[in-house]
Amino acid sequence: MLETALTELKSLMGAQAAWFRLLEGESMVIVQQIGLSRDFLRERTSVPKDDSFERGFRIKSRWR
Repeated sequence: MLETALTELKSLMGAQAAWFRLLEGESMVIVQQIGLSRDFLRERTSVPKDDSFERGFRIKSRWR
């Protein structure tokens, strides 16, 4: 189901890639992705939860 949602999101946004991360302790870890390069995955599969690059991609939610 997550792969289907990412495929739709990627298409809707006209993006080259889409990914979903889960919080694991103090890190965010990619659990599903479509279109990311091997280099990106090697370097950024797990990032600190306050990573500035990832913050730029967060969807604002009123439930946070």
